[in-house]
Amino acid sequence: MEKTFTIVGVSTLGKITKFRVANGDMSARIKVLERGGHTDINFIELASPMDKMEAIAEYKSQHPETADVRMPNQKDDKPAGPAKVRTVSVKTSGRKVTDAANELLKAVEEA
Repeated sequence: MEKTFTIVGVSTLGKITKFRVANGDMSARIKVLERGGHTDINFIELASPMDKMEAIAEYKSQHPETADVRMPNQKDDKPAGPAKVRTVSVKTSGRKVTDAANELLKAVEEA
């Protein structure tokens, strides 16, 4: 059975605005978000309990300006960073480099 919600809305925390769904008293939920530092809080009560995506679709139908609001659990697209270069160093402590060390260096160079 999928979880259903009776309240849906948006709020902004920092620079991120996203959808929120909840159950219970709307005014109590708004107070909790305000205490947590949220701004631009706007919730509606749903006519009947809905799953998360249905609730968000209902909110968007009533508030079309929220079309670009972040979906729940949506991750930011981060550009890939530069590839990491790994190095291996072999210390000889004044002794000759062993055959095993030579094999390891060869394997690293081929990779």
